[in-house]
Amino acid sequence: MSAPPRSTFSFQPYGSRTSTPPDVARPVGLREIARASLGGLIAVQAPVRARRIQALSEKVNHLAHRHDPGTPPVRAELHGEIVAGLAAVAAHLLGEPVPCPDPPTSENLSDLLARVALRLTPPALPAMGVVERLGSQDVLACPAGLEPLLAGFWLLTHVNGHSFDRDGQPMLPTEPFTNSIHVLYAY
Repeated sequence: MSAPPRSTFSFQPYGSRTSTPPDVARPVGLREIARASLGGLIAVQAPVRARRIQALSEKVNHLAHRHDPGTPPVRAELHGEIVAGLAAVAAHLLGEPVPCPDPPTSENLSDLLARVALRLTPPALPAMGVVERLGSQDVLACPAGLEPLLAGFWLLTHVNGHSFDRDGQPMLPTEPFTNSIHVLYAY
């Protein structure tokens, strides 16, 4: 004969608040805190580079659709422009020159972002949150009172899958070189 279970689980769906008096108005469930895309960050700091990135992205899509053998060099140029754009954002946030990693690889960029994030004061974003990726466009929006560039940079460098950890190790999103919008939700 087996022993009876010793643990119990209680589930409470998002938004149900049994301990809050009914006369107190509070937000129920998760609410949108911020949204950002890499294209939005770069467009705020370097609009000319953002237009170049958009043109290169369209060219890569066109070449890849045709299975053109000239796609890899154009894709490498696009990758280099994005890395340089993120280095420019980092330099702006620090208020000092930040060298663009050479060669511009994801690993070098991750190292650069980690060094920059260690020197920045984290924005007043929630400690934890849920992140969803939406459509594709350039966007940057954050709570009032925060610098959008810093909040967007922090959001995009502290996403791991579908979770956001403000105090965690900085890293790039899993597919960093797209204009997918990352939306942060928190309780």
